[in-house]
Amino acid sequence: MIRNEKIKVVQLVPQLPTGGAESLVKDYAIMLDDNKFDTTVIVNNRKMDTANEIQLEEAGKKVVYLYRHFEFSLISRAFWKVFGRHGYLRTYRALKKEKPDVIHIHLSLFNRFSSGRAANDYAKRNNAKIFFTIHTDAKKIFGKKTKHKSRQEYLHKNKNIRLIALHDAMKSELNEFFSVDNTVTILNGINMERFKNPGKSKAEIRSEIGIMQQAFVIGHVGRMIPVKNHIFIIKIFNEALLRNPDTHLFLIGDGGLEKNVLAQIEELNLQDKVTILKNRKDVNELIHAMDVFVLPSLFEGIPVTLIEAQASGLKCVVSDRIYEEAFVTDKVFPLNIDESPEKWCDIILDDTIKGTYSNRLNDYDMKNVIKKLEKLYLGELD
Repeated sequence: MIRNEKIKVVQLVPQLPTGGAESLVKDYAIMLDDNKFDTTVIVNNRKMDTANEIQLEEAGKKVVYLYRHFEFSLISRAFWKVFGRHGYLRTYRALKKEKPDVIHIHLSLFNRFSSGRAANDYAKRNNAKIFFTIHTDAKKIFGKKTKHKSRQEYLHKNKNIRLIALHDAMKSELNEFFSVDNTVTILNGINMERFKNPGKSKAEIRSEIGIMQQAFVIGHVGRMIPVKNHIFIIKIFNEALLRNPDTHLFLIGDGGLEKNVLAQIEELNLQDKVTILKNRKDVNELIHAMDVFVLPSLFEGIPVTLIEAQASGLKCVVSDRIYEEAFVTDKVFPLNIDESPEKWCDIILDDTIKGTYSNRLNDYDMKNVIKKLEKLYLGELD
């Protein structure tokens, strides 16, 4: 399969919002060696002009969108959802046109008639390598009580799809779940220098976004979806505000629960104390406006935003349902999400406590991650 010319790689993703996994896909596409790889991103959605999409465009990377804006009526959308192979066919045709040597699948693309299955069928018929990164808690989607039986059964039968884990504990879990021994670990890397040295001071960044210099800023980066637990973040902030009137909440991200989040903010009359920014490509700067990063997720794999926050030097108070492999500085403090907002505030506001985790930030340097990914694509990684 591997030819003398550049290796054609397709990154296959549902969409490209400003999320951790999607940002990782964007970085893969931009940072793979252009002398060895020709990378295309195929998006199983329409173009939405997100920060990730804009950055891919600016880098001159090819992005193929399988759907156009307003392409379907509500009736036809419902029809295809219930009966259709529409996503399957569109994906297969796009792959046939791109002729990839390597297909790298991300997130939840293995539904009944899905892009993931089209990719696997293409790979089998055209001798292409195919990889699937598990971006979330493996036990949650593949454990005994999983609701994803169809995806689980499909991956059991199709062992040609090489699985990629986010850390070694997940690697062991996936090998056990699917009776394989070739799952590979690729860490969720970040561009370390961008987050360590944003090029602006905290004062400059706060001035630009309208946050008072004296404020104590609790911050979060993440899509407004159930797993990120935004309503609990607001409860934590409300408690912190009772203790310190200069506390401010800074949220970066949007999503399907945005209306619920805004309603909660309004109900507690917090509008003047909360800043929400969406679709930003300068997160590496914005995160430096924060004093503490909070991430009370219901479950996670290795959240890229947590690695970014740690690289930025922030104290991070996070859910203990996040894998410990993501705790790579002594400024991380895991807490049970069943603890009260008051308890979370105790940790957030306590400057005397010391963390216990050792510094392993360099493990997540994207330069090192990309080198390993390139070896995987080239067939040089066992």
